[in-house]
Amino acid sequence: MISKASSVFLSALPADAGSLNLNQDSLQCSACGTVFNIVREIPRFVRNDDYAESFGFQWNVHARTQLDSFTKKSISRDRLFKATGWPSDLSGQTVLEAGSGAGRFTEVLVTTGASIISFDLSSAVDANHRSNGQHENFAYYPGQHPGHSGATAFHG
Repeated sequence: MISKASSVFLSALPADAGSLNLNQDSLQCSACGTVFNIVREIPRFVRNDDYAESFGFQWNVHARTQLDSFTKKSISRDRLFKATGWPSDLSGQTVLEAGSGAGRFTEVLVTTGASIISFDLSSAVDANHRSNGQHENFAYYPGQHPGHSGATAFHG
């Protein structure tokens, strides 16, 4: 089952021209038959034993450590805008956030008015979804199946 928060947003089809069919607890590629399990309402496109799993564990245990809303400091906000040189109003823009971790920068980006497409290969996407999934301008992408070059995002 996929929750409303994880409803499929079709941004591209898999490279093998298959489509992803929703089953009770998985998605299955119609062309190659690969099954992607759905865990806690989020489809998983990488194996659990992937090298990124330790990052996922870390960011799920310490999910709020670097969030400005938790620390009551603007460390992530200041770092994001200093490093990118972006204005704080990004209305009408789309930002692709690669390696989102627990969502420290996602939390800042969703306040800019931009559409945020965020992904992480690890289960840290769970922490990011818990922190930022309520925002309409946030879509997250939990990894990629090695056989597909297309992307499938899930709205928060």
